[in-house]
Amino acid sequence: TEISSAANSTPRIAAMDSFTNFSATLNAAYNSSCFPCDATRVTFYAKDWAMKTSFDKELPSLVWFTIALALVVVGVVLLLALPVHRAAVSVLNIFLVVFAIIGFMGYAGVTYNLISYCTLTMAIGFCVDYTVELMHFSVIGNPKDSMGLKFSNALKACGYDVLHGCGTAMIGVLILGL
Repeated sequence: TEISSAANSTPRIAAMDSFTNFSATLNAAYNSSCFPCDATRVTFYAKDWAMKTSFDKELPSLVWFTIALALVVVGVVLLLALPVHRAAVSVLNIFLVVFAIIGFMGYAGVTYNLISYCTLTMAIGFCVDYTVELMHFSVIGNPKDSMGLKFSNALKACGYDVLHGCGTAMIGVLILGL
C-alpha cells in the first residue's frame, strides 16, 4: 500500500504513471520506425501537475529521512553535552514523541502533506529544548542521590528556562500561524 500526501494524490499518481508509460511506449515504437526520431518524441508536460505528483511520491520518504537525520544530529550534539546514558534517553524521548504524533496522524486520518511535514520537524525542535533542560539539570546535584530526587530537583531548577523556551516557542508558532 502506498501512503499518499493528499486525498486525491493516489489517482493523480496513477494517471501520471499511466501517461509516463504511454509516452515511453510511443517513443520506443517511434524510435525503431522513424527516420528523424527526435522530431517524433512524445512528452506529456504539465509542470504544476508533475511537480505535485512527484512531491506526493517523495513526501513520505522525506518525512522519515528528516526525522532520522534530526534524531542523529540531536544525538551527536547531546553526546557532546551530556553523559552517554542521558543523551540516549533524550533521543529516545524525542523519538517517542514523534512516534506518538505519527501514530495520532494515522489514527486521525491525517495524510503526509506540507503542514504535517513542518509539524513533525518542529515537534523535534520543541521537544529537544525541554528534554535537554531536564537532563542537564538532573546531572547537577549529589551523585549519590536517587534518580527520583535528581529529577525532582531538576524539575524545580529548570522551570525558569522552560518558561522562556515555552514563551519563544509560542511566539514562533504564532508567527508561523500568521
